[in-house]
Amino acid sequence: MEKEHLDSVGGTVKFPNEFGPASLMDDPVVQLLLSGRAETVAEAERIYLEEHLDGVVSLVDSPLSDEEFRRHPRIEILLRPGSRGWEDSIL
Repeated sequence: MEKEHLDSVGGTVKFPNEFGPASLMDDPVVQLLLSGRAETVAEAERIYLEEHLDGVVSLVDSPLSDEEFRRHPRIEILLRPGSRGWEDSIL
């Protein structure tokens, strides 16, 4: 099962809730690590946020409640970098 959130252009961004082999491959941070574009989780999160900065700004201006805003995967990464519990297990 995945978390699904609206992105800046009305589409959705999906982050897995359960981290098994298939769902890890769908995670954008993991994709940056596996592609070699990032060497660490922190670097992958930074790259991901930089590439989606417009989406983060759109979220700030969105009608989301504070709770919904804080639960959005991009905002979770921004507010608590490195907080995703599985990060060390994949390296």
